[in-house]
Amino acid sequence: MVMKNTSLEELITISELMDRLSIENIRLWNLKDEVIALRKELDNKPTKKRREEINKILSGKEFVDIDISKRRSLAKKAIDEALIRLIKDVIKGKNVSVTNEHKAYGK
Repeated sequence: MVMKNTSLEELITISELMDRLSIENIRLWNLKDEVIALRKELDNKPTKKRREEINKILSGKEFVDIDISKRRSLAKKAIDEALIRLIKDVIKGKNVSVTNEHKAYGK
């Protein structure tokens, strides 16, 4: 099954944006776990060849960290903007709808 990578502009509800932020948080936590494991391996004095491999991997992870952090920042900004729009609409007396999701998993 291929998942489409939906852009933030296509996500319209706050819950969808929060889901996206949660996904980015999990990606970041997993990345941090991988980095910690590699750093622990470095602490155990691996061979020179393995140390070079680990350092190369770690340098690539730094770029991934930056990329994930940028996506998290965009998701948080989109959540803030969505909340501000919602609050402004409520203040103006507009009727705002809240999506009430009911999913029947496993049925």
